[in-house]
Amino acid sequence: MARNGGTENAFTSYDYTAYFQNVAADRLELVMELEAERMTGLVMSDEDVETERQVILEERRMRTDNNPSAILAEQVRATQYYIHPYGWPVIGWNHEIEGLTHQDVVDFYRAHYAPNNAILVIAGDVTLEEVRPLAERIYGAIPAVELAPRERAADPPQSAARRVVMEDPRAAQPSIQLSYMAPTHVTGPSEQAYALEALAQVLSGSTTSRLYSDLVVDQGVAECRCLAFRRRHRRCLVRFRRGRSFAFRFLDRASRWPHRRGGRGRPARRHCRPARRGHHGGRA
Repeated sequence: MARNGGTENAFTSYDYTAYFQNVAADRLELVMELEAERMTGLVMSDEDVETERQVILEERRMRTDNNPSAILAEQVRATQYYIHPYGWPVIGWNHEIEGLTHQDVVDFYRAHYAPNNAILVIAGDVTLEEVRPLAERIYGAIPAVELAPRERAADPPQSAARRVVMEDPRAAQPSIQLSYMAPTHVTGPSEQAYALEALAQVLSGSTTSRLYSDLVVDQGVAECRCLAFRRRHRRCLVRFRRGRSFAFRFLDRASRWPHRRGGRGRPARRHCRPARRGHHGGRA
């Protein structure tokens, strides 16, 4: 890829794994052929699996196990979703990573890496008339796999607030995370999903947003804020300055907006005070 002036990377999210490249338009065919080879030409030894296992364990230690805020977020999600896989961390739990075998990896690869289980996204200085014949020739020659039925696990309705309290001496400042179940673009009233995306921008999309102005500028109790709508839930993360009390009424009024419009979830606390050092609180 580098020899052809391009860059590439990959990531895994809750619903998919994405491989992406940035190249000149005249190198598109080469990239598509490389992705086709990814679906058919995996060569992997036991040593490769063990090496990658150690890489993943180290990444988990760096990004999650050594970060109190990340540990709290992971525990909040696991508490919010009793059954649905969204309660599992993307990188996996330590015991799962340690227990994976070479055969587990091969079986997963053979069951999922095929054109009929992939979505091709191309953007740039090309046309559909140019791309379609390439896709049909390169990916059409790869046999499809028989996909297992997609069974969508459903959590029971949340009838009570769920709370996670965590204390960690590594935490430099107290923080609170609140997460609400919300309508998505696929399930529930989709018009609410679009409204929630707009709401997230209004409340915390920039340094002039409502939450930043109220908690950081006016009250002076918070050092950062983040409100995100992620198709499955809304999450608010606030870190507070030690020794400062504050009124949480503004955030509560903002968070309760979907409850007046038929959304699901539990209302947030109306008042709250920063906990002592090393204390993190999360609520779902």
